[in-house]
Amino acid sequence: MAVALLVRESDEERRVTALELLTAGEGDVDAQLFFLPPGSDNPGVEPVALEIPAGTSLTLHDVVSTLFETEGNGAIRVRSAGALVVTSRTYTA
Repeated sequence: MAVALLVRESDEERRVTALELLTAGEGDVDAQLFFLPPGSDNPGVEPVALEIPAGTSLTLHDVVSTLFETEGNGAIRVRSAGALVVTSRTYTA
C-alpha cells in the first residue's frame, strides 16, 4: 500500500506523488490500482487496470490526478496477478 497525495499548498505549489511499478518476473503483469481516500471503508472503489510488459517499469507522475482523476490524500492499493515491485515518491511540484 502506497500513500498518495495531490495537495495544493498554493496556486503555484502543490505536493504530488509519483508511483513506479516494475515487473519482477518473466511475464507481463496485469495490475489493478485502487485509490482509497481517508475516513471511509471505501466499499465501492473501482480499480484502474494496467498491464505492465515483462522486463519494464511504468512511472505514473502525479498519479492521483492523472490516473485517478481526483485530488487529496489517501492510500493506493495495488493488486497484481504476477510479481511486481511498487515504489512511491511524494514531492513538491
